[in-house]
Amino acid sequence: MEEFCRLCKEEVGLPFACDHRADLATPGVLHLLRDAGCDFIYFGVETGDEKLRREFLSRHMSDEQIKRAFAECHRLGVRTLAFNIIGLPYETPAKVLKTVKLNAEIRSSRMIANVFTPYPYTELYEVSLREGFISGPVADYRDGVFLDQPEFSKEEVLFLATSFRFWYGRISGWWGVLFLPVGRQAFGRC
Repeated sequence: MEEFCRLCKEEVGLPFACDHRADLATPGVLHLLRDAGCDFIYFGVETGDEKLRREFLSRHMSDEQIKRAFAECHRLGVRTLAFNIIGLPYETPAKVLKTVKLNAEIRSSRMIANVFTPYPYTELYEVSLREGFISGPVADYRDGVFLDQPEFSKEEVLFLATSFRFWYGRISGWWGVLFLPVGRQAFGRC
């Protein structure tokens, strides 16, 4: 990393963005990247539920590691982007709420909340098939929501994914979504 950062600064000398993992984003590495010209780092937060993140996404990083990485980026003046996934197998509206809260705590410069897509030949596709969340290959990947889960309806997934940005940035006032019918239904079980 040191060699890359040195060469990037000396030979290229332009600002750049990169992907990084929060569990590997030590203060030393982030400082090297910033000094080399990195002004934007993209992190896969994925979900605010550590168990889902660890057991189904094989992302063995704690909320605390994520918080530390974002805090260090803020301290260094490096902008951040948080990638999130809504509608994972076994997810519930309460678990999405944990994702919202984690995103609010890390104060990412930008965030993206995508709906989970069960791609064939992946472990989560097999889990989705085995649990009956899908009945077979997805016929049209242009559909908005793919899983039929007993505790998280397609309507709730779509509502929470599309309104994520609304309530993410409104830590003190985001509860306004409860006045929308689907929002009231989704968060009524939290």
